[in-house]
Amino acid sequence: MTTLTYVAGVTKRILLGTSIIDTFLQNPVLLAKRFAALDILSDGRTISGLGIGWSKNEYEVSDVPYKYKGSRADEFLQ
Repeated sequence: MTTLTYVAGVTKRILLGTSIIDTFLQNPVLLAKRFAALDILSDGRTISGLGIGWSKNEYEVSDVPYKYKGSRADEFLQ
């Protein structure tokens, strides 16, 4: 996101997009603030990708229950 913020400041026309960001590893409020700031700085030229992950191991390492990944993603997006 830091690089995209820089690019937003030095360009005027290109679209700026993230790769897929795993929601279970992020604080939803902080991520929303970062996206909002980037969207303002880029005059709406942002595209954001969010995902819920695919590997059970990712969840185990981060102490997040894998079986709740769908409901957690729904809550994250609200």
